[in-house]
Amino acid sequence: MSSNPELIQSVLKALQIMEQLDKHGSLGIREMAQKLGFGKSSVHRIVSTLKYAGWVVENTSTGKNELSYKLFSIGNNVVKRINDIDSTHKEMQHLSDETGENVNLGVLFRGEVFHIDKVVSKSPIKVDVSIGTPTTSYNTALGKVLLARMSDAQVRDLFKDYKFTKTGKNTILNLESLIAELQKIRIQGYACDNEEYAEGMICYAVVINNPKWETERALSVSFPKYRYEKEPQKMQFILERLQETGQRLSRI
Repeated sequence: MSSNPELIQSVLKALQIMEQLDKHGSLGIREMAQKLGFGKSSVHRIVSTLKYAGWVVENTSTGKNELSYKLFSIGNNVVKRINDIDSTHKEMQHLSDETGENVNLGVLFRGEVFHIDKVVSKSPIKVDVSIGTPTTSYNTALGKVLLARMSDAQVRDLFKDYKFTKTGKNTILNLESLIAELQKIRIQGYACDNEEYAEGMICYAVVINNPKWETERALSVSFPKYRYEKEPQKMQFILERLQETGQRLSRI
């Protein structure tokens, strides 16, 4: 726990408990205390308070604690505030229809990418990430194009002591390589994940420069490499349609 005197430790504990419930689905008091290293009595008081406020409910079948649908409602409101749902989704659908591939919209938060909208390809082979799911940023096109909006100093601070993990054939595995990649992205105006996040998958992403939106976000198209490996002009077509869509969304 942080020793910052301005932080309220009980609130931090409550948030950590909610994060554990989100991660595991349902937990008993003893399980939460063990996972977090908190005292059982402390966990019991916090969970009782969260139940009273409507954030946590008890599963009558198991007796364990779960997050309530109140979070779902608030999450939807957050998305509404940061996203012009109708016009943005319409453009995303059009882009998916043009390319035949997955389209995702994401924002960067504390070094992770959160997907806030998507249009799923009709193809049986695709990478499908659920809305609201956080993913790493250093190995994804969405993440890298948003990181490129930061200064090198900010990126260094964000990834200080970070342990890079190999998830694909070409995953970036150190900070200096990431900095070099971001410098390249700033020049070309888009990011490419070439089998960095997942084996056999490619993704392009661009930032949407819309001053009306409080939170900066990025748009991506992802697809299996084998589908266009012998037809690079089709990958170029996808990139061009993505860039055009990003420009339109920047003006809505």
